Amino acid sequence: MELNIDLDGKLADRISKITQEDRILFEKYISITPIDKPGINYENSFDYIQMYFNLGKFQGYKYLDKKTLLIFGISGKGSKAQIKFFKPLGSDRTRSTEVLSSYISELKETYTKPITLACLSNEQFKVMKRKITVKKARNFEYFIYDLEDMNELKGAKWKNVRQKINTFRNNYPKIRVEDISETSCKKVIHFISEWRRDAAARGFSYIDIEKNKAGTIYYKNKIDNKLVWGKVYYLKGKVEAFQLLFKLATSPEIRACGHAIGMVNNNIAGLSEYTQINVWQFVKEYGIRYVNDGPSWRPGLKRYKKKFNPCGVQLSIECKV
Repeated sequence: MELNIDLDGKLADRISKITQEDRILFEKYISITPIDKPGINYENSFDYIQMYFNLGKFQGYKYLDKKTLLIFGISGKGSKAQIKFFKPLGSDRTRSTEVLSSYISELKETYTKPITLACLSNEQFKVMKRKITVKKARNFEYFIYDLEDMNELKGAKWKNVRQKINTFRNNYPKIRVEDISETSCKKVIHFISEWRRDAAARGFSYIDIEKNKAGTIYYKNKIDNKLVWGKVYYLKGKVEAFQLLFKLATSPEIRACGHAIGMVNNNIAGLSEYTQINVWQFVKEYGIRYVNDGPSWRPGLKRYKKKFNPCGVQLSIECKV
């Protein structure tokens, strides 16, 4: 696949396509980039970024020098192309953000459509605003959970979740749980299609069903219980829920993963709470302590996530320039 827009310019000799071999490079630059507490960022996953590019039909590119790594994707051709940058990585965060703003300024000389910048910290956003005109900005919250806090779900703060799970167990004493495989993935895709039928009536019209299907297929091929985990839940022989998670690149003392996709039959009381806790307990067996549950951009979604007692929140900004 050739470059979709003209990337020639002062920085062009440092730009190349992203390949699977870039995982080590990506994790190296994550490790040297100063972090904002709590330091468990959802986008700190090579698999997540590759999946994002794959679903959006983006060609991924990287800009690299000794101190800065920029990751961006291009979808489409010419003036109709979309360009999306993730946060800049590097030991000097101000410098790496200035490199990003310089390159975007260069692109804007010949490219007039808005360019998206994702997962910026507040500090990076402030630097960017000093360099480039920001047209639109949006804040995101990502709830983070400490799995050590979920032992036996004891105490008043777990009462609601505990009651929901107990209700489910009483009504459905037999549940089959498996890793998502080639065979079960087909059933999961069918489940997603069924889930869509009354999604709007249940207040889930904002869910991108086709992207969830494509994301499930993407992650299915990577499940190894080391970097990617996936579980499917059967009741009476039928798929009623599934959960997918991916490992995050963090500092050595923090073991964390991100919750990629989770879908359940919401007509079954307590199933959502049961599968959420079950898959988190499963990854805990593989040394994971923290889970970043992804962006919360709807009030109902935020309320649901808060019932699992988050220990922290990742704040990030997405903007168009």
